[in-house]
Amino acid sequence: MTTPAAVSTTYLWTDDPRWLLYLQDTDGNEDWHLYRVDLDSPDVPAVVLTPMEQGSRVFGAEPLPSVPGSVLVAMNRRPMSIDLFRIDVATGETTLHLEQADPRGHVLLDRNGEPAFHSLLAEDGAHEFSAIDPGTGQKRLLRRIGGAEHPVGVQPQLVTPDGKGLLVGTYQDSDDLRLVRIDRETGEEKLVPLRRRSRRPRPGGRHAGPLAHHHDRPDPHPAAGRPGRQRVRVVQAESDNIVASLRDRGVPVEYIVAEDEGHGFENPENQFRLYRAIERHFAEHLGGRRDTSAPA
Repeated sequence: MTTPAAVSTTYLWTDDPRWLLYLQDTDGNEDWHLYRVDLDSPDVPAVVLTPMEQGSRVFGAEPLPSVPGSVLVAMNRRPMSIDLFRIDVATGETTLHLEQADPRGHVLLDRNGEPAFHSLLAEDGAHEFSAIDPGTGQKRLLRRIGGAEHPVGVQPQLVTPDGKGLLVGTYQDSDDLRLVRIDRETGEEKLVPLRRRSRRPRPGGRHAGPLAHHHDRPDPHPAAGRPGRQRVRVVQAESDNIVASLRDRGVPVEYIVAEDEGHGFENPENQFRLYRAIERHFAEHLGGRRDTSAPA
């Protein structure tokens, strides 16, 4: 099987076992495209199914059972809009399936690719979820979720497999994020029993990663970040600032930067570099074992 030089970790089977699909960017630039591999002809180069201008990319792909031989792909051919397209896997023919008309909202589809719910960021910052009537296309408001406790959006937003419910993450009347099912017909909410994640205050109201609180963490860090120089959306300078702040406080930091990566490490050799750094950190600061035969 012939694929581009960089590593892909997102694969998708189709309803025809001849074809294997995968997402791939170029040297970590995060402009993802959907590629098709012919497993009956493994020596034939992979075919890109989503040729687009630089800066546009594929955000996701999944099978579309209602149209055999096709996949549903979210991508921004229009740079500011993520629309849904139906791609014939064998021929590569691409058809617009759903144009997201409002930049503040988006339509959520059921498993057959039909509109089921609508999510909208309202003028007051709240998130509004509506059911879409399958016959008329009319929207009926089901639930408003406050924007203050969801500064980067409500996650997840998933249509249930039967198309009759919407799964969203909301705090309801607690400080814990809960997974809730909203019924499409009645708007009734039911808690889905899962382990909860506590909501903790974040600087500036943002939900940040653990290193956002590095001023409270005196412990050594094996790697304050693992960026690649090719990152375009979370630039290396942000990681540099965190490392500088930690080192200014006397915290030992081993900082790993890869020239050929984007957001995170995908290439195996870089992943091994990271694992060895973590192993060294555990050995030095926690008394863990270390494989001394492995290269540093």
